[in-house]
Amino acid sequence: PKPRPSEVRARTNTPNLGLKKTVSSAATIMFSFFPTPCAGPIETTPHDVLLGRGGQANNHPGNIFFRDIVRAALPEYNKLSAAAPGTPGVKKNKTILALRIVEDIRKRGGRFLSHGAGGAWKEVSEK
Repeated sequence: PKPRPSEVRARTNTPNLGLKKTVSSAATIMFSFFPTPCAGPIETTPHDVLLGRGGQANNHPGNIFFRDIVRAALPEYNKLSAAAPGTPGVKKNKTILALRIVEDIRKRGGRFLSHGAGGAWKEVSEK
């Protein structure tokens, strides 16, 4: 089952830096949390973004980088959000912005990982 937006916010584990709404919106656009099949256990790398709660995810280098790119995209996102309701192209441009963030993570070899059953890391897929 697809998580509610409040669950998505919790899984992104981003402290309130004025980014919470942006990160949760981006995560909602970017993911439906269905694990991607893999051959064996996944080992995390410094480029991965760990979805979850607590210091491990919050202090992970990939999560710090993720927050930095979201922070850099914040002015563009806010400009789109300030557009009058019903303005053509706003939703599409927000989606493109979110997908650019995912692409930046993936270009450097990063993945978006979530704890699966038994505590093993699983890659989440885009939808």
